[in-house]
Amino acid sequence: MEVASISAEKILSFIQGGDLIDVTTIAKSNPDLLARATTYSLNNKVYHRERLCKAILALITYAPKDYRNVAWALIQMVPFSHLLHIMDVIDKKENTRRLRLAIAVKIANTPQNDIIRAFFISPTNFRKMFSYLYLPREYVNDKKINHPNYSLAYKLSQLSMIDAMKELNLTPADLVRTYKIPLHLVMQWVQTPKEAYELAKISTPDDFVRHARWFRTILGDDEFERIAISKIEKVKDPFSFLSIRQHLEETEALTPKLSKVLEERAEKVLDEIAKSVNLGNLALIVDVSGSMWEALEITDKLYEVFSRMTRITHLIAFREYAFTVSREQLRSLEPDGTTSIGSAILLLAQQLKEKPIDLQAIILVSDLCENTAPYLKDSLKLLEKFGSPPIVVIHCGSRCNLKIDYPHAKIPVDSFHPRLIKDIVANIARLTAKVSEEKEITKVVKERRPILEELGRVELPRRPAETLKPGYLERLLCS
Repeated sequence: MEVASISAEKILSFIQGGDLIDVTTIAKSNPDLLARATTYSLNNKVYHRERLCKAILALITYAPKDYRNVAWALIQMVPFSHLLHIMDVIDKKENTRRLRLAIAVKIANTPQNDIIRAFFISPTNFRKMFSYLYLPREYVNDKKINHPNYSLAYKLSQLSMIDAMKELNLTPADLVRTYKIPLHLVMQWVQTPKEAYELAKISTPDDFVRHARWFRTILGDDEFERIAISKIEKVKDPFSFLSIRQHLEETEALTPKLSKVLEERAEKVLDEIAKSVNLGNLALIVDVSGSMWEALEITDKLYEVFSRMTRITHLIAFREYAFTVSREQLRSLEPDGTTSIGSAILLLAQQLKEKPIDLQAIILVSDLCENTAPYLKDSLKLLEKFGSPPIVVIHCGSRCNLKIDYPHAKIPVDSFHPRLIKDIVANIARLTAKVSEEKEITKVVKERRPILEELGRVELPRRPAETLKPGYLERLLCS
């Protein structure tokens, strides 16, 4: 890839979890653009944590001096728990004295609660930061470190999780309630039924239901059911529950009574959504060519939701050829073969000709990496006879950049998680109402692609002059 061909959009896409680029080369050849894109993404809280860290590492290692200092300042701005992802992407040659100084200063200036939170979120990377980067431990230039925040961080790096909880006098519930540690991380440190009960009381309805089997095993059926019913009444994300309900029942995580309560709650919410968006007939097309496991999983979840909200008139799968399937057959398919997206459109057009029906939209779940005729571009014109229903692409897997000269929208999804269903369904409902131009939507936020002029207005952070003076770290940590 030539450096000249890399645009601001490409760099932003990289930082935000999309296109891969040679960020080391960019740091050397166009450090200003990389620094501005990194600052922009950080300021707007739209970034992939590992990619952000990789961009900062490239700047602080390979960029000219002024931009190395910008990277130093950026490190001070990144939330400490996010900064730990440096340990996932760092190369040996990037382990520089400049980086070590920046991180040591960051630790010292991080509030103790944030240090504790970072430790419990990623204890391995927390410990590795001290050991791999050779950060100061107890002394700097033979002077004893007495900075309370830094000393706490080093002390935690030497403790096991259980010992750290004892040292800080924390319970698992404290970690969730006070330090906002995700429940699934805290569960492994629960040692008594009482601790599990406390977690159950403070957990969100979504978290409680996702981990229902674990809670039921520890709490027993009666206590579990009592808490679960109260949680389900407050549920915020019924789409997630729809997608995992069958799994929970199969693993005996839900009692029959709870399953009924959950079903009733979900029906009410779906009815409300269906009335508000007024969806028409939909066709659902899924890519089952080689390695498309994500497409199968996403399609199964989407079918369950949309079949409750509207009528799915066509369910079509394709590899090098297309075929009609039932939902039950879809679940038994295994990805295999080459990819002919056009074959699915051709089959849909044939079925519409044989049995005319008004389609509001076509939902296509695919990576768009077609390699076998008939191709998509050659078969789209067949849909003109049937009102040109817009295509909503659930863009998963390898995500090839296929140009689609037809009314459509794309919803990129890197990897499926049940909580994404709400976002996917909400965006599909919106986009099928009016699909006049392509709108790229990330798995977390709707991304606005800034132009170069906007990046030019970004104010780059500056490294404080005092941090450049000899002996600064010693004065900070030992005074």
